[in-house]
Amino acid sequence: MPGLVGTTLDSYRLVDQIGQGGMSTVYRAIDTRTQQDVALKALSPTISSDKRFVRRFRREASLLFRLRHPNIVPVTDYGECKGVVYLVMPLVVGDTLHDRLIQQKISMQDLPRWVGQVSDALQFAHDQGVIHRDIKPANVMINRTGNALLTDFGLARLVEGSHSLTGSMLMGTPAYVSPEQGRGQDIDARSDQYAFGVILYQIAAGRLPFEGENPMSTVLMHIQEPLPSIRRFNKDVSPALERVISKALAKDPEDRFPNVAALNAAYQTALAGGGSAEGQATQVIPAPRRAAVGKVQAPPRAGSRLGWAVIAVMAVAVLGLAAAIAWPGLTGGAQATDQPAVAAPIEAPTAAPIAAAPPTASPAPTAVPTPIVSAACPGLQMIGFHRNGAEATWTIDNATDADLYLEGIPNLEWEERNPLAEVRMGGQKILPPEGASIGSGAAFAIPRDERTRVASRSGKDFTLVFTWSDVDPLLHFDLTFTDGCELHVP
Repeated sequence: MPGLVGTTLDSYRLVDQIGQGGMSTVYRAIDTRTQQDVALKALSPTISSDKRFVRRFRREASLLFRLRHPNIVPVTDYGECKGVVYLVMPLVVGDTLHDRLIQQKISMQDLPRWVGQVSDALQFAHDQGVIHRDIKPANVMINRTGNALLTDFGLARLVEGSHSLTGSMLMGTPAYVSPEQGRGQDIDARSDQYAFGVILYQIAAGRLPFEGENPMSTVLMHIQEPLPSIRRFNKDVSPALERVISKALAKDPEDRFPNVAALNAAYQTALAGGGSAEGQATQVIPAPRRAAVGKVQAPPRAGSRLGWAVIAVMAVAVLGLAAAIAWPGLTGGAQATDQPAVAAPIEAPTAAPIAAAPPTASPAPTAVPTPIVSAACPGLQMIGFHRNGAEATWTIDNATDADLYLEGIPNLEWEERNPLAEVRMGGQKILPPEGASIGSGAAFAIPRDERTRVASRSGKDFTLVFTWSDVDPLLHFDLTFTDGCELHVP
């Protein structure tokens, strides 16, 4: 979709194409409301034209806003304009972990921090009932401040429902696919742990554990072949560290760590106490022998003003939207693939016991709140409610054919012990006016401007900010919009 450069989708003016894959194209865009650069992922016309997909997208895309974590690149907006379905994310400048592996730029000072940050991001997502399904080095960004951010939490839940995709596209990246995912079985957070374990193996051994002649043979190796010893390729790896990684890569999910947090705790302990102490502070991890089978990172366009730094923004997020997130509470299990049946796996040798955090129960899938709909305006609804400390946020989803402006918030009630401090739309304050405060019985005019506009076939966050984070605000209010549209929050 290079023809979109120079056009505007809602409030986003597309400036440069910075990546492209089979399922989407990523642009550097300018948010005309704030004049800030963002990354806009435009889905391919193939799936954007699928009416069933678009309906699912409008109903469920706001759930991605739940993933607010310092080490996750968030989805900040979404919409449908001029026949294009799109997602918006911050423009992150930096390298991917894949780049650092190839460049041999992983030091022992950086490694524990990056592993801990990715683990924290994954554990947070799993606690929300979300699994990633495509953990790999190209989906880990290293930003300019040297922190690791997990990317491509996106649309697998929606993509899986599209007839435009083949079964093979649901399997993630073959070099990092778990045995259960390769078989097309139901998966849970332990599948992400396995993929993360492949990354840890790759860093320690300087190569992938399984590399077949083609994607399918690689998947079969994950299912059937015993795990090669890391110390066969790198004698400096301690037995304790090898045991940790081997446990994460157990063929049977029941034999892995109870969660990613437990894996990280064991890994950090082994990394600190294992290997040769001499030269450990400056040791550089060897690069993998070759790129992962199945998906290859595209080089930057010649003469690009942004070069490698910006290509890394959404690196492999544009190489295929297949397998970004699974929402277990919504899917009812992974879909079956068209892959042929395979023989039962040959179990890897059992690793020695490892001290780890006590087992914890797997988090229950996050319940999906019932949408709040407008009787007067079919297509207008509030979805994706979540509470984050003192903030209560919904997404106002406008699937009507007209732009709507918020005109009033009547009947607003809250717990007296927890006063309302601020009202925001799209992350921008709309109430109270500067120098004022929201008190009982206070009434303020709602500004009719870009802040309070919800564009046709688009969505915008609506947030109430309270004084305290530990008191239930007992929310009740109405929202009135132009054209007589109303939403009632009980």
